[in-house]
Amino acid sequence: MKKFLKALLILFLLLIVGVPLLALGGYALYGLAARGSESTENIQYLAQHKEVLTTATPETFALLDETFYQNQIFLLGESHGTAAPQDLDFALLKHLNAKVGLRNYIAEIDPSQAYYFNQYLQTGDERNLRVAFQPWLNTAQWGNVGFYNKLKRIYALNESLPDSAKIRFIGLDRLQDLGVTRQRVQALLQAAQYKAGAAAQLDTLQQLLAAEPASEEALSACARRLEQNLGTTQTYQRQLGTQYADFAHLVRNLTYLQPRVRRDSVLLLNLQAEYHAKHLGREKMYGLWGVYHVLQGPINKTLPFAALLKKSPLPFHDKVVSMPIFSLESETLLPTGALPASVRPATPYVAVDWVNQQGPLVFVKGLKDLAKVAPEHAVTLFKLDAADSPYRHSRQLLDIKAPLFGQNMSATKPDAVATDYAQYAFLVRGSKALEPLAKQ
Repeated sequence: MKKFLKALLILFLLLIVGVPLLALGGYALYGLAARGSESTENIQYLAQHKEVLTTATPETFALLDETFYQNQIFLLGESHGTAAPQDLDFALLKHLNAKVGLRNYIAEIDPSQAYYFNQYLQTGDERNLRVAFQPWLNTAQWGNVGFYNKLKRIYALNESLPDSAKIRFIGLDRLQDLGVTRQRVQALLQAAQYKAGAAAQLDTLQQLLAAEPASEEALSACARRLEQNLGTTQTYQRQLGTQYADFAHLVRNLTYLQPRVRRDSVLLLNLQAEYHAKHLGREKMYGLWGVYHVLQGPINKTLPFAALLKKSPLPFHDKVVSMPIFSLESETLLPTGALPASVRPATPYVAVDWVNQQGPLVFVKGLKDLAKVAPEHAVTLFKLDAADSPYRHSRQLLDIKAPLFGQNMSATKPDAVATDYAQYAFLVRGSKALEPLAKQ
């Protein structure tokens, strides 16, 4: 079935863009060029700067040096849908918690979802997780068993830690689901013992959130008016009490909906707000993100989150380390809504093995060198920025080509080199796809 879907999809994509079947040979040549040739210099360097992480060997992360731990922001980046990064994410989080006392997980979730994650971590009540995961079920790769079970592993880890070391989530993403936001707003107002009619703008906000479908334009306009008054009108501070700061943060995020603030800009705005609100000072932060967000330079003439962070006035802007994950011979959980209707299965997801990053549809130039020294069915960590590293003088690993999907990612910084964008990399070989999380 997988091979049949793969053949049909490639055929469909070639036909839809008007390319004759004879162009298959040309596309094969393009794939060879996009992969690049092996480099003896790179292979020799990588062989001396790697660590193999397997299920049989506890993850020691011995390759990480003292300079690594001096950073304040640690960003792991994946292409969503493969199982191994969820296990790697937990292992690295646990390691950083033990090694440097890291407890702040800055996540690719919004502030409302982060609240329910944290409620689960504090209580063990999985109803909170079901609220946060509901928008993803049958629609997005985040709605998977691996992610859900990772939260349970973090809960178990927290149970063994003192309160000062327990891991908590900080949601930086734009609001992902207005239904979850509505529940969070209602919970905040209930905790503040707010009575309907006490403040007209609060009542209007609740009414707009309850509408089906909710209007982002109307909500943003209401939120902008409300935000102007929150800090200057004592009524709201009296009404909201200790819930005021969290409520104001949600209102600010509603203002980002329309006109739409660019997503990676929202990530930085929320990080700035949370850094000050939570008085993080020199506390360290870590998170797993889509690979684009963790790259530290311009991509396709736009700035990812990590690049915006590096240019920001935040005191830790120069203490950021990025670690993209690449995959070979692995399966990916793909929402079928992304497939052309003519080849779309009836199920909401399908596990495929043809969106790895060495073809046939996605290519990363330079990945051959990592594969040459990385064993199969393992996760291998590579240090890219040692003093003698050829990646300090090369664009290898910076260009990701997916021409048939129209999703090429290319470094656009003048004279870009790999270590400007990332300092470590992981290669996953032979991973299964994530398993979809069923509705409960």
